[in-house]
Amino acid sequence: MEESTPNSLLWIDDDAPGRFRYEHQMLTQRGWQITWAKCAEEAADLLRREVFRAIILDQMFPWSKQSPGTDTDEVWAGCFLLFWLRDKGRPSKAPPREPFDSLFTETKAPLPSNRTIPVVLSSAYFDEDISASIFDIEPHIPELPKPIDLERLLELFSQFVS
Repeated sequence: MEESTPNSLLWIDDDAPGRFRYEHQMLTQRGWQITWAKCAEEAADLLRREVFRAIILDQMFPWSKQSPGTDTDEVWAGCFLLFWLRDKGRPSKAPPREPFDSLFTETKAPLPSNRTIPVVLSSAYFDEDISASIFDIEPHIPELPKPIDLERLLELFSQFVS
């Protein structure tokens, strides 16, 4: 049986944790235990091994720690990861992109309990095709545009507390 740490949060953002020190402090004071992932490879590995209660998902980040940068293909990173997490196949509007496409051909899946956890999308970037793809599978996904509104963040995460 999978057991989670109460109020365990996976925060996926290549700017973390340095950019979000105050947000981190405020969430931990409210009982959240935050695990940071700076790339898709790290996030997928964590979702395969650890149970989380919620996710904050940036939209644009690299595949691995060895491939930092912001080339245009990485704007789909959050979308790819969300589709993989929800077991929806690859986003149909997304351009072919290795190694992100490998998420859908690998036999390693996220833990079953992670498939349905709440996801909050946090991004400073907007693309119509990416947003449409995300809202096709997650029509009510909460959004936290950057810079993050602390009051809205705390309001959202108060709903997920056990």
